[in-house]
Amino acid sequence: MTLGLAAVLLVGSLALIPRIGFSLFPKAGTPQFMVQIEMADGATLRETDGAARFVESVLARHPEVQQVATSVGKGHPSIYYNMSPKNEKPTWLT
Repeated sequence: MTLGLAAVLLVGSLALIPRIGFSLFPKAGTPQFMVQIEMADGATLRETDGAARFVESVLARHPEVQQVATSVGKGHPSIYYNMSPKNEKPTWLT
């Protein structure tokens, strides 16, 4: 009887997934996104900075982009709860 009740509860809970969704965390509701680029090993900080400026210029062409923050050679500051900053490396562009 206990196993039967457990099976009914399991099937019932699985049937609720389409109705309530499967997200473990709610959406942040913030209109932002992150572009993360890693240059080839051996790239200089100057080359990485040039790539950052290029990406900024491409983003600036879109009127819906209001602000851009760039971090070159260092991990990004903590923006998202599930993405922690990396150590310093000249080939990183965030």
